[in-house]
Amino acid sequence: MKVKITQTNLNKALSLMARVASARAPLPILANILFKATENKLELSATNLEVAITNITKSKIDDIGEVTVPAKLLSDFVAQLPKDEIIELSFEGNKLSVQAGLYSSHIQGMSAEDFPALPKIKEGKKIILNKVVLKDALQKTMLAASHDETRPVLGGIYLHSADGNLNIAATDGYRLAEYTIDGIEETFSAIIPLPSFQDTLKIMQEGSEAEIEVLFDEEQFGVVAGETELVSRLIEGQYPEYKQLIPEKSDIEFTLDRESLLTASKLAGLFARESGGSITIKVSESDNLVTVSSVASQVGDNSSDIQAEVTGSGSVVLNVRYLTDALNCFESSKINFRFSGSISPCILTDPENSNYQHVVMPLKS
Repeated sequence: MKVKITQTNLNKALSLMARVASARAPLPILANILFKATENKLELSATNLEVAITNITKSKIDDIGEVTVPAKLLSDFVAQLPKDEIIELSFEGNKLSVQAGLYSSHIQGMSAEDFPALPKIKEGKKIILNKVVLKDALQKTMLAASHDETRPVLGGIYLHSADGNLNIAATDGYRLAEYTIDGIEETFSAIIPLPSFQDTLKIMQEGSEAEIEVLFDEEQFGVVAGETELVSRLIEGQYPEYKQLIPEKSDIEFTLDRESLLTASKLAGLFARESGGSITIKVSESDNLVTVSSVASQVGDNSSDIQAEVTGSGSVVLNVRYLTDALNCFESSKINFRFSGSISPCILTDPENSNYQHVVMPLKS
């Protein structure tokens, strides 16, 4: 097997593979990348038995063959090479020789025959999404997923379609983010592991294609972006009926400048470290005023007043990190904020765009 490839193309492909191949995997060969050279293409693959990624990259094939090599060592080595170098890869048995100008190395690999069979989605449902829209949806929802391994269902991103819309949602029990994409005819529901969508974001960042194919069958989820394909197992279980937690109407509502609320929250957060990051939002309809405050008994206190369009009066105590995370998910100049009391969910939306909402649960005051 002999292959010639640019450093840029090989480095890009290896960076995708290295995210999946793991030295901590139960089988040593899962720390390797499978190289498969046919007459007209070089295919790289990696899997950890939960997720598999395959990439076809531009190269010149002088001799066909296949072998597996350690992902981290090869990826780190290629990343250090000059970007304009042509890399020659050649295999003798299970040993890889890498030659790039003045630089050369030999890396011991393993037989391709021992590499696990890669999963494929042959029959299932397919939807095509705009890459920019999908990227925006994932970035705005993934942060709300749980990292508690004892609650695997909440550690995933929930995709479900209804009434021609695709809803992408995530929650850790303390906050919830939902993004809606319209124009979806297929009906399905699936819980995607968070790492799979992290890999999906990486794939989309590396590619130049405008659309992404998203595939489903009963047990697997897949993404096809140009010459790269990802296949992942789904998370088994029933996702919470989260829409029941979002009230259609609230007693207290205000609209104000988003940056002003973000700045006031950050300032209050500086004084909230003693109280576990809790800040208070007080709303006054008579003054059309929103006050963001916090108290640190050993340090001092902080208070900021913001003019707003207000309906109703009341107060709520929130975790400052959850609130600032939510505010940073919006690009709008204004933010709409509503709740019904000190123990009710707080819903944040863009007054001019209803495709995204972020819910933050209050703290006990």
